[in-house]
Amino acid sequence: MLQAIRDRATGIIAWVIVILVSIPFALWGVHEYFGGGGEPVVAEVDGAEITLRAYREALLAERNRLRELLGGRALGEAQEAMLRKRVLESLIEDELVAARARGLGLHVGDALLAARIRARPEFQREGRFDRALYEARLRAAGLSVPAYEALMRRAIVAAQLRGAFGRAEVATPAEVDAFLRLQGQQRRMTLVTVPASAFLEGIEVGEEEVKRYYESRAAEFTEPERVRVAYVDLSLDAVARAIPVDEEALRALYEEEKARFVTPEERRVAHILIPVPKDAGPEAEAKARAEAEALLARIRRGEDFAALAKARSGDPGSAAKGGDLGFVGRGVLDKPLEEAVFGLKEPGEVAGPVRTRFGYHIVKLLAVRGGRTKPFEAVREALAREHRRRQAEARFYELADTLANAAYEQPDSLEPAAKAVGVPVRESGWFSREAGEGIAADPRVRAAAFGEAVLEGDNSDPIELGPDRVVVLRLLERRPARRRPLAEVEETIRERLRRAKAGERAAAAAARLLKAIAGGEDPARAAAGVQGAKVEGPRWVGRGDTAWPPPVVRRGFQLPRPSEGGAVADRVPLAGGSQAVVVLHAVRDGDPSRADEAERRGVAEAIARARGEAALRAALATWRERAEVEVFESVVAEAER
Repeated sequence: MLQAIRDRATGIIAWVIVILVSIPFALWGVHEYFGGGGEPVVAEVDGAEITLRAYREALLAERNRLRELLGGRALGEAQEAMLRKRVLESLIEDELVAARARGLGLHVGDALLAARIRARPEFQREGRFDRALYEARLRAAGLSVPAYEALMRRAIVAAQLRGAFGRAEVATPAEVDAFLRLQGQQRRMTLVTVPASAFLEGIEVGEEEVKRYYESRAAEFTEPERVRVAYVDLSLDAVARAIPVDEEALRALYEEEKARFVTPEERRVAHILIPVPKDAGPEAEAKARAEAEALLARIRRGEDFAALAKARSGDPGSAAKGGDLGFVGRGVLDKPLEEAVFGLKEPGEVAGPVRTRFGYHIVKLLAVRGGRTKPFEAVREALAREHRRRQAEARFYELADTLANAAYEQPDSLEPAAKAVGVPVRESGWFSREAGEGIAADPRVRAAAFGEAVLEGDNSDPIELGPDRVVVLRLLERRPARRRPLAEVEETIRERLRRAKAGERAAAAAARLLKAIAGGEDPARAAAGVQGAKVEGPRWVGRGDTAWPPPVVRRGFQLPRPSEGGAVADRVPLAGGSQAVVVLHAVRDGDPSRADEAERRGVAEAIARARGEAALRAALATWRERAEVEVFESVVAEAER
């Protein structure tokens, strides 16, 4: 609230606020306001602070990632608790790694940092790094350039230290063989499935059972509190679409950046190399140059360049092809050689001798391609998109500020804010704190919608859904949590209880079947007396087999090797109350000799990587034991309110 007042108060209002705020300073002293007034901290690692903001941002990013993996489903309460714990532990580990990196004196140079930042797609326009876009996106995220670059340096150093653990480990050929034997192992198994549906007939569920189930699961049949909101959605794309295209501006942009639309020139070149050893003295140097000059003279007298290259060139890669290096662009050849090649005017011209670190070259231009400028018409649409985007970026931040001001100054309606930025007021469907669709699929929107300000009838603060999208909400309707009446859920409960009882019968039947097989009875014969049982196999099954349910394959590969001619078996619960009995008859290991070198190398790298991760975990545990780590649980709890 104070931040909002500071950002927006101007003129006489600002002076009134300053006078009012000065009264408590006079009464209680400035130190009461400065003491403990910094950003809340969730944990400290040897004095290094992990702020509440950093924790919330990491938590939101990880929650969104998991929601994508779950197809948009909200996380359950237990999953949320585990997520919060894992995110905090990860931030603590990051501080431990950063401290260790500082202790080792690890450092990231400016060139590497610049290369990493330039390679990030979010800072590129049309595939090229754009400084203005870089700075705009950082501003939108609330970061300065120095602050972001400091974070990047830290992240790169941490990645280097973590990666060093994996690179320090190796796998022996014997270990690779052992892994391949296990990886390629096959097991001969029989699967007997006992479906719960086969036992449904005749199962009755009484009224008292339904009522007891309903009463014992009150939370399960309670609909959460729901709301519906109006919102203004301002995005950079929408702003860009509304910007008209100025034909003259497009042509001016084309002329200004015409170099971007030139197809890079490439030249096909052949060369003859007279090598000069690195430790060559003046005599050897002079002899090589004289030989090159003699060859150049022979070529200029009309001798065939390709024939001389085959006979005299010291470059084994190109000599057999008459010295042909193919098409090359700038930045490929050594600088002196590149200058000579791109200094030739017409195909057939020869230049030299050219001295490089390899020796003396004679070069011949064979062909030229590229180097042409694309006409305006061919790039007009791309230029129009870029022009709109550039114009929209500055306009977007102005409109975002206008939206924030209008929503704050008239908190009882969104219409003035929507009118001020030229976008319509939209309405959401019903959603809860845990899940929603459309705009409410974003947890930041749900958190704001159920925040105190919105529930009390005010507009929300602007919610950044990305560097180029901002929304403001206000409450339309609110439904309190309610328990669904028994009559509404009675049939659902009755069917659930019937299936649970059928599952119990299937489990009992599978247990009898397992006992018979363990006693030596043939699986197919034993299954014949079980209601609805289905037998598959015996057949050889690999670890990645998808024809059978994963829990069955997994348990089959956990069973001990059977004795010769014998079998071992176990019962595996399946979805919906069904049961499976998996019987293992025999085991055959994979053959390491069938793996090629690439596969063996991949296995060795995987083993080394796993060991490196284990070594890193052990190191982190040691570093944590030696560090002073304090977690402020009350602040962590505040993050979820």
